[in-house]
This record gives sequence, C-alpha cells and structure tokens, in this order.
Amino acid sequence: MIIDFLRPTAFILAPSIIVLALLHLRGGKGNLSSLLLRLLSISLLIIALAEPVSKEQKQEQHSLVIADVSKSITDNALDSYASAILKTPDLLRNGSELRAFAADVNHETLRLSKSTSSDSIVNFLSASRDRVNTGATNLEAGIVESLAASTGRAIVVLSDGQENQGNALQAARIAGRQDIAISPMALPADVFAKKEMRITRLEAPLVLEQEKSTDINVSLFSNHDEQHSASFSLLLDEKLLNQMNVVLVPDSEKLLTLPSGKLVGGLHKLTARLKDENGEATERHQWITVKEPDKILILSGEANDNRVVTQLFSQLGYTLEVVTGPELQNFKDALEKFPYVVLNNASSKQLPAGMLDKLKTYVAGGGNLLLTGGERAFGLGGYKGTQLEDISPVTFVPPQTAKKRLNNAVVLVLDKSRSMLHQRQIDSAKRAALESIDALKNDDMISVIGFDTAPFVVIKLDTIANIRPIAERRLRNLTAAGGTNLLPALQQARNFLQAADAGRKHIIVLSDGKVPNAGRVYLDEVETLRRSGITLSAVALGAEADVPFMKIISENGRGAFYHTLEPTMLPRIFLQDIKVSTGEKTLNESGHIKVFRGADFGKSTKVATYPELLGFVETQAKQSAQLELAVDSNGKAFPLLASWKYKAGNVVVFTSDIKARWSQRWIKWNQLGQFWYEIMKSMKSISNSGNGNFDFDFNSKVSGKNLFLEIIVYDESLRSGSSSTTFSALIDGPAELKKNLRFEQNTPGVFQATLEDIIPGDYRINASYNSAKLPQLGVSVSAEQLGETTGRGINQALLAEIARLSGGRITYPGQEFKGKVSKLSNTTWLAGYFAIAAILLLILEAFVREVLYRPGKIR
Repeated sequence: MIIDFLRPTAFILAPSIIVLALLHLRGGKGNLSSLLLRLLSISLLIIALAEPVSKEQKQEQHSLVIADVSKSITDNALDSYASAILKTPDLLRNGSELRAFAADVNHETLRLSKSTSSDSIVNFLSASRDRVNTGATNLEAGIVESLAASTGRAIVVLSDGQENQGNALQAARIAGRQDIAISPMALPADVFAKKEMRITRLEAPLVLEQEKSTDINVSLFSNHDEQHSASFSLLLDEKLLNQMNVVLVPDSEKLLTLPSGKLVGGLHKLTARLKDENGEATERHQWITVKEPDKILILSGEANDNRVVTQLFSQLGYTLEVVTGPELQNFKDALEKFPYVVLNNASSKQLPAGMLDKLKTYVAGGGNLLLTGGERAFGLGGYKGTQLEDISPVTFVPPQTAKKRLNNAVVLVLDKSRSMLHQRQIDSAKRAALESIDALKNDDMISVIGFDTAPFVVIKLDTIANIRPIAERRLRNLTAAGGTNLLPALQQARNFLQAADAGRKHIIVLSDGKVPNAGRVYLDEVETLRRSGITLSAVALGAEADVPFMKIISENGRGAFYHTLEPTMLPRIFLQDIKVSTGEKTLNESGHIKVFRGADFGKSTKVATYPELLGFVETQAKQSAQLELAVDSNGKAFPLLASWKYKAGNVVVFTSDIKARWSQRWIKWNQLGQFWYEIMKSMKSISNSGNGNFDFDFNSKVSGKNLFLEIIVYDESLRSGSSSTTFSALIDGPAELKKNLRFEQNTPGVFQATLEDIIPGDYRINASYNSAKLPQLGVSVSAEQLGETTGRGINQALLAEIARLSGGRITYPGQEFKGKVSKLSNTTWLAGYFAIAAILLLILEAFVREVLYRPGKIR
C-alpha cells in the first residue's frame, strides 16, 4: 500500500504549529497537556487539507492456450498437451483459458486453474474434436479468431505445425502488429509420430546441363522400436535407376548418395520409393530440368581467327555455330535463337546488308554481344559512326598512323571561390594542373581558367612547349576568393578551343560547391560545345559539391564524371581523364603492354593478375560504361575490357584479340579459361536470355487445396527494383488441366502465384519472363498432401517463425512463461479520517482544559 497526497501544498501551514507553541510558552498560561492536544489536532487538520489517499496495486497475469485437435494429432499428443499445461504454473493462474481448433475453431473454452486435472483437459479436447472439422489444420484461423478474444493476453499454441489450410505466418504478423505475442509450446516430436519408415528427403539439382551427371541425395528414417529391413528404389521417369535393400536403425537417418547418370534434355520426374516388409510403400518426388548447353554464334573475319576462340568456348561447355569470311554474306539465321553472339575481328564490309541493324535490335531485345579486337575490329573495321558504335560501351577511334598524331587541346576550368581554401583544395587543384601539363606532349595545347563570380584566365591557350617554362609561376596567381559562377568560364573555354587548331578538344571542370542557376542555360552551352567537337569531363570535390549537376554536364558533354572527398586525389583524376580522353594511333602494337584494373574492376571477372599483351585496338570508354580492365601504352590508358547494359541486353568489349597475334602470352596463361568463363557468366541475365539462361530458384507448397508457387530470379535489375516485368506460366496438370497463371512480384526478384482447387497428380509449369522462357518445371502433389495424415511429425520451423513474427518465443513445459500482465489499482480517500480525528482531539483538549485543569478546581 502506498500513501500519497493530492494537495501537498497544504503543508506550507506546518510552521504555524511551531508559532502557536512558542506563543503559548511565552504567555506561560495553560498546561502542557492542553498544548500538545491542540498542536496534534492542528497537525491532523493540515494533513486532511493535503488530501491523503492510499493506493493498492495488484497484477494479474493470464494467457489464452489454443490446441490443435486436427486429424494429424495423435491421442498421445493430447495427453502431452495436458501434461505440458499442468507443468507450467504460469498457465494455471487466474484468467488463463484453453480453446481448441482444427480447420475451424471451437469457441467453447476451459478455464484453467491450479485445480485443473489432466483428465479434464483431455476430455475437453476430445469433446472438441466432435465440434470442429478435423480433416484439415488452419493455424491462421485458430490464431486470428483468438486475437479478438485475447486483448491484453498472450497466446500459447499447442500444435504439430502441420498446416494445410490458411497462412499462419500472415496471422502471426497481425498478432505482432497488435502487440500480442504467440508462443508455441515445444513438445516431444515423437508424440506426433506414428511407427513407420519414410523418406524424409530427396534432393537433386533443379536444373542440370545436358550430358552431365549429378548426385542424388536421399534420407530414410524409421521410428520403430527395432531395426527393420526395406526395399529402396530410385526411378527416373518410371525407369529404374537404382535398387537396393536397406536396414534402418530406430530413430536414426540413413543417408544415400546415388549417381543420376548422364541425362538427356527435357523435364524428368525422379521418384524415390521405400517399401517395408509388409509391402506398404511410401514415395517422394523431385523434378529435374535438363537443358542443352548455351549456344554461341561466332562471326569471324577469317579462318585463322577461329582456332583459339572455338577451342576456348568449346572447352567451357558451349555449343558453337561458326560463320567465317565469305560465308558471312550468306548468313540469314535469326540472332534471337542464340543466347550469345561474338563478333570476332570481322570488318563491317564482310557482314551482310542489314546485319548491324539486326545486332542493335538483338541487343536491345535482351541479347548478349561480345566484341573482340583485331586488325578488322572497331574503328579499324569501318564501324566508326555505325549502329555497332551506338550499342558499344566504347567510342571507336578512326584509323590513324603513327606518323599522323592528333594533337590535343585541353582547358582546365577550376573553381577558385572562397570555399576552395578548405583543406587547401586550391593547392591540390594547382598541382593537378601542373601534372596535367607535364603529361601532355609539346605539340599539345592547354589553358587554365579560374572562376569565381567571373572567369580569370591564368594561362592562355598555347602549346605545351611554350607554357611548360612559365606554368608554375602563372599558377601562383590562382587564389581562392569570391563566389561561384561557372557559365562565363565555360564560354571563355569554348572560345579558346573553337579557335584552336587541334585534333581533339577537351574541357575538365572542377568545382566544390553549388552552381547558381544550374538550369537549361548550361545544357545549351554544353550542346554548343558538343556541336563544336569539344568534350567535357566534370570533377566534383567534397561533400558540398553539386554532384547531380556535374553528372549531367559531363554526360551531355560526352566526357567522364568523378567525385572525390579527398583533394589530394585531384592530380591522379586529372591525369586519368586526360589519358582516357586523348589518344595516339588506333592500332597499338608496342609489344609490352601491361594490363591493370579499371575503376569498375570485379563486375565481370575476379581474376586479379594478367600477362602482358602484344597489341590492342585503341578506343575510348563512354560515360556510362564499366571500365573493368585497361592497358598502359606509352603512359596513356586505354580500355581493354569494358561493358554496359544497352536497353535489355549486354555488350562486352575486349579490345585485344583472342588469337596468337596479340594474345600469345594469354593463350599459355593457366587462368584464361576462368577469365572467359566468368565474363560469359556475368553476361547472363533474365532480360537477355531467350532460353532461360539465368540463375533462378523454384519453390512450391501445398496448403489446403491450393498450390503456392514461388520463382526467385537472381537478376541485378530486379534486385534494384528498377525493372517493370511480367511473369506468367502455362500449367499442364492432371485431368487435362490447362491454366494460365500470372505471377505477382511481391519483392524485387520474387514472383508468386497460387493454383486453386488442385487434385493429386503431376503439374508441369511452363514459365516465361517477358520474352524469356524458363526451363520447364514440375511439381507432384500426393493425396496425402491434400488431407490430414496422422503421424507426420512436427514442423518446428513454422512454429519458430510464428513466434518470431509475433514477438513471442518457443517455450517448454515447466518453463517460466510471462503472459500479458494487467495492473489493477485501488484508491482510498483518507482526508475525512484525519479531519474526524482532529475534531475529536479538539473536543478532548476542551475537556482537559475546562474540566480537569479549570482554575480553582480542587483536585
């Protein structure tokens, strides 16, 4: 019990008691007893004015127990239910109730208490069986109907977790949102089992390549009290693969691993059959889809281009169709039937009319295209400005000889606003400008323009030979001050470059802040630059940089975009951009060309080290391309391996060849197969493989009379949530069933559909994703799966997931279980009692003063 005061401010009158006592003592009148009674009476009145109350709090704990009484529950399980309840004192407290369910719910309840007996619980549950439909289990219904009756309570579930109707996980989520915890009771698995031998697991790959063998894993289990013999058979499409006699030891699994043998293409039904000594048989089924190896179309310029590439891809398991030289003009097959097309060192003149349009359509519709280098590839093969360059991740460079070098004109437009003082960013920009000047050749040209609110020409456009001696001195004039206005500086850079006599013209813009009025006027200026043959790259420095704006102007300027938080990275970024945006002759055969990782290394291959090359074809990576490998030639960087996604398809470029001219050291390289295997595998995507050549998983579940189907597709575009897709399937089932199903995408890459009112038999699923088709899939539904069968054991995984989703936990008989607690409060007003006591004391004081101690009274 707790004493509290509703008006504690009344205690400010307490000092008056002391004042009265002092006045009484000073006057020297009256007696001490009368004084004490008066003071005590006043004290009680003050307490009464403070309105004292007493509060008594009680806690009541109660739970709702729901018990599964469906046909799958054995009589032993009912006895186990009763034993578990009686062993758990927390379930026998005031307010706890027991309710039964199966396919529906018995709304009658048994109130539990310490006096509840095992017989009363079993009798109640047995009687409940007569009131509900025990032919199915609907855990969802049992939970949902209990939620309405369990406000302020927790729910304890007694069940084997075998549900063939409803969706218990959905009900658990609802309970979690209502803050009602569901706690399944962990009971011994053997109370839900009957004495039998059964196949507990049959595992085989979902999809298998043709002519390849795999291991089939089988688990057999017996819960008999003694060991038993049985006959085991493994069949493929009802043809015997393996047969043996097995001896099963009680309460232990026997594991079998059996070879499938080489399988031909198509959908195959695998059957594991176990027959006991009495001839009673149990079966389990698994479906395997065997698909043909991926087919690659190789279009080669000459016969000597084929030897290495055909041997390489054949060893990787692909089937090939090779069209070479003069045969190219007569090629008329549809490209869409090939998962991959390789254009292998063939010139544009060798291809039949309309082939470039077909290649563009093929890739846009989801095809995979690999472009390899050689003396007839890219710009050397006459593809500059064609559809092939449009879909390629690199820009082709026109053929140039070593004698006729294209000189470069570069303008560095550097932000010199006041914010560039931070972390000495302006000093890093100066160093980047100096190193850029050193990286260019004497006949190249450069200019440096600083900008704040207005452009400031630090170095006027001139040749490197003239600028190099004065560059460091001139750059000292670049100091940070003022605001930010990029547009006039861009216009000044354009004026310089339009008047310059140079083969390539390029601008690098550096800024660390927001650009005011960053709108259409900048896009118009970049468009003017592009029409003038001037490219533009952008470098965003620091966390406050206008990254979206810088990306837009670099993309429209056909240059590169860089973002760094570290000012010291500026020299390296400037050098990299200058190397990629400028070039020498198109055909590079220096003999010792080193390969190094690009900015996007790891997308297509994880192979880390590479031999040198003897040559490659020079190209330039496009803005959105993934530059994975580059080559270093005479201090300049060029793409070696670049890739990107063009609409629904993939294009990969390898600028060296796959033959002995440039790749002699690669042909002898022990990781060549792994390198090309990873590249080809990385190109596989659901959106660009007409024969379903992509990674996926397939799950099925029978619940009630419904077959739930789930296809999980491992596709980057789906995982990002950026792909709007349609997924459907034609179902061929028993009794000549044919039905179209549409799959819904609940989360990126996960598609689900439900086939209702199913019957026992085999279901073949022909699924397609946009224009891509999955391999045919299969599901077998047994009569046992459609009804309640005693002795199926306990589905502990489902019960654990129900507990997790609702915020509950798995509990054990006898374990402390905290149900929902109700707090009860009882308040008593005490002011009246104190007031009455004060009045009685005053009366007593008057009696003492007037009767016992009145002056003149003889005592």
